[in-house]
This record gives sequence, structure tokens and C-alpha cells, in this order.
Amino acid sequence: MKRSILRKTKAAFGKLHLWLGLASGLIVFIICLTGTILAFEKNLEDWFNRKVVYVKAEGKPMELDAVMANFEQTHNVTTSRARVYKNPRRAIYFQGIGQRPSERVNMYYNPYTGEPTGTINESVSNFFSQTMRLHRWLLVRNPGRLIVGVATTIFLFMLISGIVLWWPKKRTKLKNSLSINRKAPWKIINYQLHNVLGFYSLILLFVMGFSGLYIGQKWFRNGVNNVMAEAPKSSAKKDNTAAVATPKAQKTTLTAVDPINYQALIKQANELLPYESDINISLPRKEGDAITISKYPVRFGVRLSESIDLDSQTGEVTKMSTFNDRNRIQQFRYINRFLHTGELMGWPMQLLFFIACLIGTSLPITGTIIWINKMKKR
Repeated sequence: MKRSILRKTKAAFGKLHLWLGLASGLIVFIICLTGTILAFEKNLEDWFNRKVVYVKAEGKPMELDAVMANFEQTHNVTTSRARVYKNPRRAIYFQGIGQRPSERVNMYYNPYTGEPTGTINESVSNFFSQTMRLHRWLLVRNPGRLIVGVATTIFLFMLISGIVLWWPKKRTKLKNSLSINRKAPWKIINYQLHNVLGFYSLILLFVMGFSGLYIGQKWFRNGVNNVMAEAPKSSAKKDNTAAVATPKAQKTTLTAVDPINYQALIKQANELLPYESDINISLPRKEGDAITISKYPVRFGVRLSESIDLDSQTGEVTKMSTFNDRNRIQQFRYINRFLHTGELMGWPMQLLFFIACLIGTSLPITGTIIWINKMKKR
């Protein structure tokens, strides 16, 4: 009786796996292919723009304010953002706004000479930007987002049903289910590639699909957030928001400087957040706006985000937000992006995600070939 039920269940899963796979195969192929391309986006962008973003580290870096003054005077702009990198070989990045808000200048500067190194290759940035749009919504925004969401949901079911169909009836056949016989006919090899590679990449592909749904689909994100909000809080830290200042920040005041000296503000920020990292400075765009200095501690391979807000007139700290100040939903939402890209544990995990995504790209192809071969037998 049990075998009969299991056989019927497996047969039902097989039909659903087949028809849902055929229905979503092309979209899944596009999502996985673009995901594979985007896996090392930052690394590739830096490599293509290496002559702009990297400099020779020689001597002592200039004061940030002096380099910023060169940038503003040369391009007749007001700085809106600056990024100083932890790597001594990285150029400083500046973003400036001209007379009109639409006039923007993005430029890298050598921190040792104060001279511009250039701008990044727009064609490379546009390529990855378009690839990201294709990955997230098939270049058509709302309709595409919905289609990608449905296809990703089906893909998650395909992974679950795939493991049900893969599971061998007897333990003695387990070894054969975990390997590919290269001497077998090509149809059998294709079948084994679909099953075996799908099995080995299952967990990583599921993590990618789950985290991707969380990023791109509001209904899914709200559902996960509701589950986390209702979970027991006995072991959780106090539920603060990122906007609430910690007692440490409230007691700390920067020395007022007039005019504001950004190098001094960085020094004070390093005292409040005592670790080395890249530093991003968001400058006020209108009167009353704060100066925000962000730093990025790395824990378990994840590049977190912490920030300090300062009064643009006096340089006094008005708010400090550490990663621990955020509630668990905010923390998960931030970390989830690194879950999706595989950056969670550094480049080794990123490489595994790249390989898994490459396998995910092949599954619709090998699956379609399996279906075609079955149709020919009929």
C-alpha cells in the first residue's frame, strides 16, 4: 500500500516537474545566465577600469579636503559624495553636482598627487546595468518582475520535486545516482547531467531562488518578514531601529570646526567606529541636511554597514547607527543580498555560487532534451 502511494506521488511530481519546467524553462535559463554573468560584476568592473580605480601608493596621502577642492574647482561642481578606500592603491571617488541637479560629474582622484585618474568605462557599467535589469525584470519592469517572480517560485518547486524524483529506491543505487558514466550513450549522459548536477547544486540554487524572491517580490518579502516578526524573541537583541542613536553616540560630540574639515570628521568617525574599512561620505545637498559618514565592518565574510550623522554646521554627532542597532528584519534584509550573490563567506563561496548558477543555466537545456527524447519514443 505504501509503495503504491509513493509511486503515485512520485508520478505526480514527475508530471508537474516536466510541465512546469517546460513552461518556465526559458525564463529560468535567462535568470540563471544573467546571474552567472553578474556573479563577479564588481571584480570585473574594477579590472576593466583598473587604470582609473587603482594608483601607485607612494608617499603619504593628501588631506581629503585638498583633493576635494581640486575636484570642485576643476569641474565647477559641489561634492555630493566621496569614498575613501581602505586599500591604499585605490583612487578616491567623487560625485559632484553642477549648477543644475541633472549635471553630475563622477571622477576618481589619486590620493597621493591630488590629480584626476579619470572616469569609469560607461560601456562596461551599462552592460552590467542592462544585465541586471534583464535578471530582475526582463527589461520590462512591472510585467517582467511578475514573470520572474512566478518563474522563480516554479524553480523552487522544481528543485524540491527534483530531489523527490532523484531519490533512489534502494541504497545500493545511491552511488550510481551521484556520478556520471562518461562511457554511456549521450542520451543517458544528458539524463545523468540533469540529475546529478542538479543534486549537487540543489542547496545553493535554492538559496539563490529564495533570496531572489525576497529581493524582488514584495508579497514574498512581507511574508518572510511577518514570520520573523512573530518568531520568539527570547534570544534576540533589543529591537531598535537603525535610526535610533546609541548611548555612546549621544555622549560623543565632535569638536566644532568652521569651515567643516572632512579629514577631521573621518578621524572622529574612526574613533567612534574603531576598525578599518572603506569610508563613504554623503555631503548635505540643502541647508539642514546632515553629513553622513558610513563604514563597512566585515563579519563572517559579510560587508555590513554602519553610519554616523553629523551636524553640517558644527560637526557634532546627531545620530549613530551600528548594525547591532537594527532589528532582525532589517539585519536579514541587508544580509540577504549577500546570500543571493554568494558574497556571504568571501570569494570561495562566490565561486561556488558561480558554478551553481552555471549549472542552473544548464538544467532547462538538459531537461528539455530529456523531454524531446521521451517524445521521440512515443
